[in-house]
Amino acid sequence: MQSLTTLPGILHITLFSNPVCSIPGYRHFIVNSLPGLKALDNFVITDEERIEDASFGYRFRGLNEFMKLHIPDYTHERSAEQHLFNLEVDVYRLRRIFERNSPSILIQSLYRGYRSRNFVKIYFNERRQKIIKIQKVVRGFLHRRKFEKDLRDMLMYTGQ
Repeated sequence: MQSLTTLPGILHITLFSNPVCSIPGYRHFIVNSLPGLKALDNFVITDEERIEDASFGYRFRGLNEFMKLHIPDYTHERSAEQHLFNLEVDVYRLRRIFERNSPSILIQSLYRGYRSRNFVKIYFNERRQKIIKIQKVVRGFLHRRKFEKDLRDMLMYTGQ
């Protein structure tokens, strides 16, 4: 088990049906020994498993159906390129499952959305003020032009 900690690039490892699984607390040890690990035994590792005594509710609990990985059988792959492509797809799926089911990432995305909406709101308020100013200038110009035209017409009508 200790030798696995020297491999920081591992994203997914399956020890299912291995005698190591019978050791109490093996999952907790592996999860906390490999910080880059995203999945263990076909289940995505949750924040609740990484943080001791944390409880975020059933949806974010480890070993539930939301965290299950559905990995296809790769024994019938035809080429190495196809196998590598499918491996990239599985890593992508693993990361998306982790992102959708991580409360800390959900909180971060909500906060980033809030900040960007506030920034955009400030930008659009400034833009609206500039548009209103342009409209006032144009309306004033058109009003003065119409007034000058009416004045010219009136002067022409009176014969001056």
